[in-house]
Amino acid sequence: MADNGAFGIKLYYYSDEIIYMIKSLLDETLKIVEKNELRNMIYNGVKEIVINGIKANLKRVVFKQNQLDLDNLDHYTYGMNLFRDFLSAHTPEEIEKTLIKNGYELVILCAKVDNGLRIEVMNNCELCSIEEARIRERFRLAMQYKDLVSFMDDHSNHIEGSGLGIFLLILMLREHGIDPSYFRVGKKYQGYTVSRIEIPFNKDFLGIRED
Repeated sequence: MADNGAFGIKLYYYSDEIIYMIKSLLDETLKIVEKNELRNMIYNGVKEIVINGIKANLKRVVFKQNQLDLDNLDHYTYGMNLFRDFLSAHTPEEIEKTLIKNGYELVILCAKVDNGLRIEVMNNCELCSIEEARIRERFRLAMQYKDLVSFMDDHSNHIEGSGLGIFLLILMLREHGIDPSYFRVGKKYQGYTVSRIEIPFNKDFLGIRED
């Protein structure tokens, strides 16, 4: 870790050891920038993005093994069942070896920037059209609600774990007075999918604005 709290991590799968390392590094960074009150929000947000990114990588392995097209809705629905079966049937160590063998990785970058903090999570596969549409829908739903009870009353029967995670992070950002637009998920960049959380320290912070 640099003196200003910047760090980078490359990983393939998540484990208790990896999660602990991420948490420890984030703790050190927040101490350096004197923003300990944001600890739970940032940690939960990064953990959510990391798990979703790793699952996206593993999904590509499963779909490729079964010759399925990620952009075909029928294939996607069938493939997601195979994906869940794969997760249940293999240990974390086996899954990590599979991802390494197939060249899928995830990178976490954290850096203090002018008047704020920027955390990026990149996994080396691009979103398919179905994934993009689902992420947009999750954000649309999340932005409509101001509290967890109302959200769950309306969507508890069909919302997926990642949809709930997106909503909770947006809710926490609002509670800390941070514009949810500083949270970005699923931007494509040179074969990678980039997710980003930016934390402004004051009104002079300039985040990365994307089309």
